[in-house]
Amino acid sequence: MSKALVMKSARFVGCIVLFGAASLSATAWSETPKTGLWKITMQGASAAHENFDCVTDEEVAKFESGGWDSFEPPYENCETTDRKQRSDGFSLEYLCDSEHQKGTGNMSMTLSDSEHWTMTMNFKGSLSMRPDVKPMPIDVDMKVDAAWSGPDCGKYADQDE
Repeated sequence: MSKALVMKSARFVGCIVLFGAASLSATAWSETPKTGLWKITMQGASAAHENFDCVTDEEVAKFESGGWDSFEPPYENCETTDRKQRSDGFSLEYLCDSEHQKGTGNMSMTLSDSEHWTMTMNFKGSLSMRPDVKPMPIDVDMKVDAAWSGPDCGKYADQDE
């Protein structure tokens, strides 16, 4: 997987978790994820990648008020086709149909406690980084582990969304 795709996937995972976690009310979980710096470790078939994501109080408040209606996938023309919420997380299936990405995927997120969550993801379809390049088939299985690193986001506080 290219570094650009890994970085885009890492940000996508951070967005999914933030939006998914915020869509469940505080009463749905015995605990809610903490704001601050999160270390996200993604493990695919051939490699692991670490990313850090800063989750602010403002982001959580924004998505708590809008829930799933606030979620906008980072890829155009991707939509959620099925969503299930549980007391410890959520699962969803989605469909992408754009000039760059076509296929179906699913993910399931579980919040162990306010400082740890895990997610499994699968996407099967095709991907093209440029319209003039033939799409390549992709079949991605990924496991994501996240741990809260602390309240201070440090250099990650101003990262691009």
